[in-house]
Amino acid sequence: MTWREAKDVALAVEIESPASRRFDRRDKPDLHAEAGIPAYWRVERHPEGPHLHAYELVDGEYVHVAWVRPGVAWQATSPLSGRAGARHLGDLKAPGTVGP
Repeated sequence: MTWREAKDVALAVEIESPASRRFDRRDKPDLHAEAGIPAYWRVERHPEGPHLHAYELVDGEYVHVAWVRPGVAWQATSPLSGRAGARHLGDLKAPGTVGP
C-alpha cells in the first residue's frame, strides 16, 4: 500500500462496516474536509444492495450531492466521470482517461 499526502487525493472512498459505522459517518468526513479532499464517497451495506453517498467539498464542508442505491443511476462529474450504481461502481474513470 502506498500512502499519499491529502493534497494529492481527489476522492476518498470509505466502505462502511458495522464496527466503523459511527466513525465513518461522523468523524471521517470532517477529517477529509479538514484535509481539503475535494470529494468523499461512503459505501454502505444494505439488505437490497450497496448504497453510495457522494459529497463534494464546498467552502470547507461536504455537501451531499447523490444517494445511489440499487435501481438508481447517477452520473458523476467530479472528480471522476462515469455512471455509478450497484452494478457500475467499477465504470468510473478520471476525466480524460481512456480504457477500462
